[in-house]
Amino acid sequence: MAGIEHSPGELDLDDDLIADGSEPPLLGRHVLISGTIVWSLFFLIGITRSALTGEAEDCSTIGTRAATSLCGVVAVVGIYQLLYRFGERNAWKQLALALLLVVPACLAVGLITQIVYWFLSESYRQIQPVPVESRMYWFDVSLFVWIFIAWCGIYATLFSTAMERERDKRLARIENAINTARLQALQHQINPHFLFNTLNTLSGLVVLNQKREAEELILGLSAFLRYTLSCAETKLVSLEQELLVQRQYLNIEQSRLGDRLDVKLKLDDACIEALVPPLILQPLVENAVKHGVAPSDSPVCISIGARRQDEQLHLWVAHTPTTATDTAPIRGLGIGLSNVRRRLAAMYGRNASLETSDSADAGWRSLITLPWTQAAKL
Repeated sequence: MAGIEHSPGELDLDDDLIADGSEPPLLGRHVLISGTIVWSLFFLIGITRSALTGEAEDCSTIGTRAATSLCGVVAVVGIYQLLYRFGERNAWKQLALALLLVVPACLAVGLITQIVYWFLSESYRQIQPVPVESRMYWFDVSLFVWIFIAWCGIYATLFSTAMERERDKRLARIENAINTARLQALQHQINPHFLFNTLNTLSGLVVLNQKREAEELILGLSAFLRYTLSCAETKLVSLEQELLVQRQYLNIEQSRLGDRLDVKLKLDDACIEALVPPLILQPLVENAVKHGVAPSDSPVCISIGARRQDEQLHLWVAHTPTTATDTAPIRGLGIGLSNVRRRLAAMYGRNASLETSDSADAGWRSLITLPWTQAAKL
């Protein structure tokens, strides 16, 4: 079987699958929530402490603490924006940079706290002619440092978790894209000998001036190749459609092999609407033609069947024992089977299998077992 090669550049991967500088989803929202929680606790702890110690707080003190909390949340968002724009995509480096940004943030929030309290408290303005008092300022700054450090720890945890989740999603999407490309490559593995033989048959029909037969062969080949290309983006097709395509393929082969090829379909009516991977039977039918009919002098019957057993679908392709003039083994039988096995494993994991048997009495038989899937009825 000849495969279609895909170079790394041909894989249709979006830039965001491999980019490492994008913002993890919801991280900005979590930063805002965490900052709001931390500074709300600062506000509530201050009020609770005053209530427990019996200290009366006037409106200026409560207003200043509220303004400080609001400035703290704004500072948290500002730090996050700087980290997102200029920081590394590493949790430890993010934490180190965040701690550095804490210093100017604490100085700014401390300054705003002093100014707000000076404007709100008339009694304080009477004893303090300027908004900033050095001792109180540095006391506030030292308090804010610990609050910001606590938030930095929370941010590092949020960032690490978000990046890990985003990395897992990105890897899953890359794996899915590669898997899709691999399935398409396996799906498009059309035996070149089939094309050569068909073209040779067509050439013979043209030489013999059998125009109608040649036209039918061309139309059949065109329909078959069109289907192999059109199903590239289709993961599942109905079994009825799959059997129709295999019937087209066998009609093409029958024009070459004549009466030596006989085809029988054995399937339950309920299986018609079952969903199967497109062209999953193609390598098996090709093997039956190549190794069962081609070397035989007598007619060979290829049977294709399907039946449902509980929640599983059984598909099989078989041919009757042959009387071959050349009994030497033909190479290449395992390639088509490994193709089918890889596709089944990629789509269903261990829930699907391919088993083969070959005997002088019963002939060759391959059996595909996969989960029962049916298209939803409208």
